[in-house]
Amino acid sequence: LVIAAIPSVAICWLIPRLSAFRARFPDIEIRVIYAMHGRDIDFRDVHLAFVFADSTPTKTGVTARPFLPGASVPVCSPALVAGLGGQVLSGATILAAGLLHDTDATGWQAWLHKAAADVPSQLPGPVFEDFNLLRAAALSGQGIALCPVAMIHDDLSTGRLVQLSSITVLEQFNYYLVSGHPAEPSIRTAMEAFMDWVFTARNLPSV
Repeated sequence: LVIAAIPSVAICWLIPRLSAFRARFPDIEIRVIYAMHGRDIDFRDVHLAFVFADSTPTKTGVTARPFLPGASVPVCSPALVAGLGGQVLSGATILAAGLLHDTDATGWQAWLHKAAADVPSQLPGPVFEDFNLLRAAALSGQGIALCPVAMIHDDLSTGRLVQLSSITVLEQFNYYLVSGHPAEPSIRTAMEAFMDWVFTARNLPSV
């Protein structure tokens, strides 16, 4: 069973929970590969894929089901928030504390507008081309990042990251589980087992 996953899902959700699937279905052999955001997936070679999109994928020959929401909130390390005076901060305070950007500044621009903060023409802060790099920078206390709540659920529940506001952005995005339609009965059976497990486990902690 070949499963493609964008890096955020692979690192933050799938791999920490994969041992539970393997324990339940020891006879299903799996191969996990990266799916890169924005690149087409060849479903002749891939059976299931986790992707991130602002609408349901409609590629011919596949079925897409919403997996987890993509709504994002500002988060930072406990050490950083301790120096900011609290866990619920204004937009101006968050801006002054130092921003971390995922790919570009558009996410923070949208969040600051929604928080009714003055938005400078250019937002300072390093840009990371991968969510896992952004998350690592936030965990190490380098600034405040906008992160999808669904991908940092374990970080929030264990206190590795602290949510600074209830204001969300990127609500139009979702994570999807996309399935092909292989002919082999054994693969179809394995796919069904995996999908059933995924939608049962999606809101459970990794341990």
